Amino acid sequence: TMPTGGFSTRNQSAADFDSAFVQYTIIGFMYLAGVNFVLHFKALSGKVGGYWASSEWRFYTGTLLIGLALVFVLALFSNASSGLGLERVFRNALFQVVSIGTGTGFVTYDYGVWPLAAQLVLVMLMFMGGMAGSTAGGIKSMRMYVLFRAGISELRRSLHPRAVVVTRLGARALEESEVLNILGFVLLFFGFFSVGVLVLSVLGHDLTTAIGASVAAIANIGPGLGAVGAAENYGWMDPLSHLILIGLMIVGRLEIFTVLLLFHPDLWRR
Repeated sequence: TMPTGGFSTRNQSAADFDSAFVQYTIIGFMYLAGVNFVLHFKALSGKVGGYWASSEWRFYTGTLLIGLALVFVLALFSNASSGLGLERVFRNALFQVVSIGTGTGFVTYDYGVWPLAAQLVLVMLMFMGGMAGSTAGGIKSMRMYVLFRAGISELRRSLHPRAVVVTRLGARALEESEVLNILGFVLLFFGFFSVGVLVLSVLGHDLTTAIGASVAAIANIGPGLGAVGAAENYGWMDPLSHLILIGLMIVGRLEIFTVLLLFHPDLWRR
């Protein structure tokens, strides 16, 4: 759970532990694994307020809570939840939001039977991932928060062209080069993701499966959508599809700039 690896000792993943106590325990530690470990260190040193002082932590936690609210409501009023109690629907929604949001990949319920809107929320959480300095994958909530703040700054510049507007991460004003670096990373991330979707589609996979497999691979999630959803696996895919997904997993785990630098001529000249 803490390395957000997602491998289980049971074939049915965490669903096989049909225990609310076990599943809520896993939820708690998945959430902690998605938090910057520097904040945990500060908390163990007595500075518990460091969590709330971190704008990234507030963004990360707030995003998970919003995702939980959306998925819970959508799942609650779907036909798939008929016969399940309120607590069980809430636990399934909470577990999948935290598991997908942190890139852990454990499952307790086949979210493929939920409405498409609920699955779309999970896909958006796949892209974001956990905080910087955590064991989670994905783009990282810090980058998403900076882009969100940069978007607000650009809106303010449009309204007040003569105003001096800066993008801040907490109390620190970010240089324009830092924002551009993050923007470049996100564009490359979506670029690799798009190439993965295109190639998998050409190889004959349906669009839902191609999208789910590509985002799950590059964000290091595990389960995706469609034929690689929560109740499925990747064993049935052809070797070339496996190679494409292996490449996306490596790119997503090593950070894109690190991988691309290996193919830059200047690196080898030095």
